[in-house]
Amino acid sequence: MDKFDALADAFLAACGEAGYRQVSDCNDGTYEGAFYLQYSTRKGLRNSAAVGYLGVVHHLPGVGENLRDHPYLRLSFECSQPITVNDVLRNPLLKVKEGLRFIFKREGILAISSSTAQMNYRSHAGAKQPDLVLRLMPLSGKDRYARNARYGLDPFPGFSFGVAVLQPRSIGTAHIQSPDPLQQAAMDPKYFSHEGDAQLFLDGVRVARRVAQMPALQPFVVRETRPGPQVLDDAGLLDYMRNTIQTAWHMVGTCKMGIDSSAVVDPELRVCGVANLRVIDSSICPTIPSSNTNIAAIAIGEKGADLLLAAAPA
Repeated sequence: MDKFDALADAFLAACGEAGYRQVSDCNDGTYEGAFYLQYSTRKGLRNSAAVGYLGVVHHLPGVGENLRDHPYLRLSFECSQPITVNDVLRNPLLKVKEGLRFIFKREGILAISSSTAQMNYRSHAGAKQPDLVLRLMPLSGKDRYARNARYGLDPFPGFSFGVAVLQPRSIGTAHIQSPDPLQQAAMDPKYFSHEGDAQLFLDGVRVARRVAQMPALQPFVVRETRPGPQVLDDAGLLDYMRNTIQTAWHMVGTCKMGIDSSAVVDPELRVCGVANLRVIDSSICPTIPSSNTNIAAIAIGEKGADLLLAAAPA
């Protein structure tokens, strides 16, 4: 136990004489006993969170670069039967029914995500792995935010096909614009900046339309509502894609892991050039996982925890 000054020494000694425990470190896990206080100081000066963290400034050009996402395109259809989420959202009695179904049975539309089935497939025979996804969603509207008539929910039974590229090659950026936390960051996902992505989406739309024409689905399809049967050529489809493409909320990559000059963290998730700092979230992905990024983020957290425990003193 380090000495501090005569009065503090005498105080701790008196506590010991009175029968109380003396500890060398108040962080021993019990937080009980008599001890010298610890201070958030460095070289005699207060080391606040602002000084200790906000002032840890290091130029890493890769920060905010390498933004990856799964852009998402929707084709929508009018359904011939009132079995879609549209029908529930437009009917108060059906809403109550679905609520009770969930409360008592934990099933129904409140127990599922917005999608119910999916197909991963290769855009052509030469592809090394699946590069496109076709997803069924039992609702339809002008975009992914359409949950009532006000926000564009279709006034009839409807469902949608979601088309996404599993490994898009378009890369965007995300950067703060000032130290002011109230100023919105500048983000540009740069969808379709790589011409290969646009071609894959065109391929995906054609497969979606082919699936919609199959005998098993024909009894459910009244018509294609978006982009509509009148949009057939590449130029029209590309225009529809650029006007309606939306995020799948799978953004990763802006603090990418690697050993090259654009890496932000090394393979141990340590921030390059900064001591005692790691990034442990999906921003460290050098490329985007083909799957939903939820499980990938959990795996990164588990691995990061292992790295921290392995580096901690025994």
